[in-house]
Amino acid sequence: MYSWLVLLPPVIVIILATLTRKISWSILAGIITGLLIVHNFSLPVALQDLVVRLQQTAVAYVHISAFLLLLAVLVTLLEHSGGAYAYGNFVMKYLKRPEHAEKASLLLSMFFCVDDYFGSLTVGSVMQPLTDKFKIARVKLALLVNGMAAPLVVLFPVSSWVAEIIIQLRQSGIESAGTAGALIQADLLPFYVSTIPFLFYAFLAIAALWFLVISRLSFGLLHKHEEIAQRTGNLFAGKMPLNKRFTQDDQVNAIHASLADFLFPILLLFLTVFIGILYFGEWTVFGGQNSFIYALQKSNVAAALFYGASVTLFVSLLFLLVRRKIRFQSVPRLFYEGFMLMFPSVITLILIWTLSGLLKGDLATGKYLAGLLGTCFQLTYLPMSFFLLAALTATTMGSCWGTIGIYVPIAVPMLVALSGVATPTTVTALPLIVPLIGAIISGAVVGNHLSPISDTMLMSSTSTGAYHIDVVRVQFTFTMPIIAASAIAFLAAGIMLAQGMPLGATSLISFAIGLACMMIFFKLLAFLTKRK
Repeated sequence: MYSWLVLLPPVIVIILATLTRKISWSILAGIITGLLIVHNFSLPVALQDLVVRLQQTAVAYVHISAFLLLLAVLVTLLEHSGGAYAYGNFVMKYLKRPEHAEKASLLLSMFFCVDDYFGSLTVGSVMQPLTDKFKIARVKLALLVNGMAAPLVVLFPVSSWVAEIIIQLRQSGIESAGTAGALIQADLLPFYVSTIPFLFYAFLAIAALWFLVISRLSFGLLHKHEEIAQRTGNLFAGKMPLNKRFTQDDQVNAIHASLADFLFPILLLFLTVFIGILYFGEWTVFGGQNSFIYALQKSNVAAALFYGASVTLFVSLLFLLVRRKIRFQSVPRLFYEGFMLMFPSVITLILIWTLSGLLKGDLATGKYLAGLLGTCFQLTYLPMSFFLLAALTATTMGSCWGTIGIYVPIAVPMLVALSGVATPTTVTALPLIVPLIGAIISGAVVGNHLSPISDTMLMSSTSTGAYHIDVVRVQFTFTMPIIAASAIAFLAAGIMLAQGMPLGATSLISFAIGLACMMIFFKLLAFLTKRK
């Protein structure tokens, strides 16, 4: 045990990321700091170990890394083929009022629940010309796009986020029964599914967007933008219009695209990934020995995502080539664009995985914090506290996955140590682990909605052609009431679990409390805006 020194790596990462906005370099500095502590501050040994660990991590998580790169190429194909624009052409005849266009934007986001980059880039580009016809302020469209992207991805159990979170759960000590060194025994995919009812912020953010659209509420800076847009037709609150920077290369394809060009790749991806999960779970239909449910529990989700994306990309590429939606000569360029879109994120992920393994395995940071705070920290407040910490960290760092990589390896050992249970334990014996993980994931999602350097925030403002700083300011006013309501919901969950209430009832009642609080906060903001 290295006493207080084990706190240095995550603290250094958070401080450097906040000051420099360089996430990858900040995480690398945290890893090197941790390795220096492990190797008694011998720099040559630490650097040698760094190279070995990075290589091991890259090999261990090659499937999820490759999946993200393939997904980015698929996004690029959809954009350049014009397939995504077919949705806009299809729904335009059903749009009669501004709220119809706003609802269409929210519904379109549902198709892109496999990845938040997918939704942020595509939905804004598709919906911008449609919402412009109804004089909908650009910041309103950016709010709808960015507000849906990350919450949907964490609620969909087969997505890029879920694959990454499952890796972090394994790194933190949650493993299947019989695994050596496990702190909590649980099948990882079913365990993640059990946390979904406790992703309060994600549910509340989606509910808030629908509430604003249906009730026609408006407040703060958003109200100003909407009022000017409807009165004058200026969609930028009086500022000079921005040229849309994210455009299709082939406008002919955008005009003549078929809805099949949009639906086929997405549905194929869902189908191949689902089949892959059952195959790698050794379902009896595919020659294995496991039942349908047990195959879902035991499957290698990362491998299923990779092979599903590989098949989808190959078939979709042939589909678009045969339909002449893309040219064969353009394929290398499109692959390059797709890879470069996601490559920096993959490098960051490899660093995050390395850091999380170091925090949990070598430094035991979570156990140290448990011993430090054990006498003054009540378990009841743990979910709410980690939600607020994760929200603050994700906002300052601008990295949601980085936040999860920092706090999950700390929180799980900390909860086990504070609870005083013998390891390995089970979720039944330690039910607080479910809302605790839900709180960390929820807090990480906040970063996508508050951080000015969040990737999806920038992608949403770019794809919708909105001023980025205006999007940040509007998103802040919209998000703060949801954060407050989510914190109240996590506090209620901690209190009810402490009283022995079942997880199912706890999640429902806590969410209802949070939803009621959020609606009250929004109504109050709208009332105060009207009085000004």
